[in-house]
Amino acid sequence: YSPAPVVTQDIMDYVTENVANPLINELKKRGIIYKGIIYAGLMITDNGVKVLE
Repeated sequence: YSPAPVVTQDIMDYVTENVANPLINELKKRGIIYKGIIYAGLMITDNGVKVLE
C-alpha cells in the first residue's frame, strides 16, 4: 500500500538524488523527450536501496 511505512524521508531523498535525478538528467542530455510513467523497481535492503530494474 502507498505510501509504504518503510519509506522514510531519507530514503526518498536518496532515491531522488541517486536514481530519479540522474535518469532525468541523462534523458535530457541525450535529447530524449519522454512522456509517460517511469517505473523504478527498487528494493530496500539492510545495505540500502537497490535498483532491480
